[in-house]
Amino acid sequence: DAEDDDYLDDENADWKSTTQGQKSVGDTTATLAWKPGETGQKKLVELFDTGEVRAFRIRYPNGTVDVFRGWLSSLGKTVTSKEVMTRSVKITGVGRPSLAEEDTPDVVSVSGVTVAPASATVAAGATTTLTFTVKPDNASDKTLQVATADPLIATVTLKDNVATVKGVKA
Repeated sequence: DAEDDDYLDDENADWKSTTQGQKSVGDTTATLAWKPGETGQKKLVELFDTGEVRAFRIRYPNGTVDVFRGWLSSLGKTVTSKEVMTRSVKITGVGRPSLAEEDTPDVVSVSGVTVAPASATVAAGATTTLTFTVKPDNASDKTLQVATADPLIATVTLKDNVATVKGVKA
């Protein structure tokens, strides 16, 4: 008579013991596009097979990064008939990660924008350029957006920090 020992009341369960103050980076699961045979996919399988501890990096949309060490503990596939094929990987962390919140550079706010020339006139069918300078030079985000108030009178395009204004009608 076989004993079923896969339930919580098992007296000899393989419990993980922890103590107050003990810390764990835990597991990280990511879902990736599944591209069988691709070099990156082959590397994932190799890391899964060897159990090698590697550094992994997560880059967030705002550009900050978490870096942690761990081993690939799960390599699964989700394949559905009408959706994008994906592969889920689970990385079991080892040691303390370097978190984005700890390595965030100080934000330097924009204090002003100058434009040269300071004023310009453009005739219908002609173009002129305006060069913008964001201050201070070390501003964290120097992204500019330009727009025309009336595209029937003039259009504007921006490349780098130079706006090209084209007169449409007088």
